Amino acid sequence: MLAAGRPDDVDAWVGKTAHNTVSGVSEDGKALQLTHAEGEAAAPSPAGSDLWVSTENASGELTYNWNAPADGDWSLLLATDGTKPPPPRSP
Repeated sequence: MLAAGRPDDVDAWVGKTAHNTVSGVSEDGKALQLTHAEGEAAAPSPAGSDLWVSTENASGELTYNWNAPADGDWSLLLATDGTKPPPPRSP
């Protein structure tokens, strides 16, 4: 699931859960740079929360084009159901 929300709402949802944050893009623009934060292994599923202004569900690959829902700062949350491990990293 991919959800768009205000940064404070995404941060509150993630809380003390282990997670990765996109911290940049490689110089060639082909890879994301991630920062890992240790924490709890499981989190509640974000599906159905009224915190999100938009959501997309997918099984497998998801192509997403960003359009800001309104002025201001926004964050994206990419999550599983909160109990399954995240997809493996691509090489």
